[in-house]
Amino acid sequence: MLAVIEDTSLEQWTNLFSINVTGAFLVTKAFVEDLKRSSHGRVISMSSSSYREAPAAFVAYVSAKGAINGFTHALATDLAPYDVTVNAPSLRASSPHQPH
Repeated sequence: MLAVIEDTSLEQWTNLFSINVTGAFLVTKAFVEDLKRSSHGRVISMSSSSYREAPAAFVAYVSAKGAINGFTHALATDLAPYDVTVNAPSLRASSPHQPH
């Protein structure tokens, strides 16, 4: 959803956070006890390079990815005593014609 804040409805905002943030929370919560018992679990959430280089008209998306980054940091602290690694790679789209 691409829009500046004045063109972003509460429904659009809530939907984006539901997919990106609440989804990560619910999936992680469903498996957290298994992760703790495993002593080598991994949690990978998807962040975005847009969080650091926010493009115009991405207010809801960038905000949701910021929330994922906060969730990841807090979860990493909570699960570190159980040797569970928590990461959120920040991927960037690139054209096959552009150098990496």
